[in-house]
Amino acid sequence: KELEPSLSKPQTAIDALKAGFKVQVASLLHNPNAAINILHGYISSRSSDEMFEWVKAWKLRRNQSIARILKKGIEDGSLKPDIDIESTTLLIEGAGWAMIMSQMLKIHDGDPVELAAKLFNTIFESIKA
Repeated sequence: KELEPSLSKPQTAIDALKAGFKVQVASLLHNPNAAINILHGYISSRSSDEMFEWVKAWKLRRNQSIARILKKGIEDGSLKPDIDIESTTLLIEGAGWAMIMSQMLKIHDGDPVELAAKLFNTIFESIKA
């Protein structure tokens, strides 16, 4: 499948982060078991050093990607210059986990796309320039 244009060539950091959220939501909508598989991967990684290192490396790459986008946003002026990169990265990751847990446990009765939009707006309204 071809990438959504805003994901392959985002105009700003906000566009890139928003596109990432869209991909995450679409993945959960099209594969409801994805949330269970992700959580199982984290839990089972504790049973094997090799699996633990793989999951840890994957998580670090993901965080580094988010941090790069945030730094780009500071440079291009789309994000506030004084945001804390590490805390904001964790906040974005936390929103992703909220989506995963809500989907997996069927906690959120509403539309997952609506939930994602609320999460996105809450986070990014506070960091955009």
